[in-house]
Amino acid sequence: LIFANPRNTILSLQFLSKLSQKLHLNHIVAFFLHKYPPIFHLFYDLTKSQPFSRLADVALHIARQEFAAIVASMPLLVDRLGQLLAIWTSKTMLLQAIFKDCFHGEALPSSN
Repeated sequence: LIFANPRNTILSLQFLSKLSQKLHLNHIVAFFLHKYPPIFHLFYDLTKSQPFSRLADVALHIARQEFAAIVASMPLLVDRLGQLLAIWTSKTMLLQAIFKDCFHGEALPSSN
């Protein structure tokens, strides 16, 4: 959710609580956010009179590094997916086989 809108990485606790109810999550949002202070920064906005949350600076930095690593590996992943689909005459594969190969290297032997 935080990365869905890169211009505004702040979410209100009210919004998160409503969302957790819609998703049938069993956690109370405020308790969950307080449980992980190195990851979430909680603050109260006096002008809006409500609490908000955002990723802590270190967590945001790590998340951006992970995103950059994913983007950098996309050409390799697309190439591997093309190799896998070329093997199948129907040009379709079970999603489970794709995950096994791309994330665990178990579906097919590596070409390296």
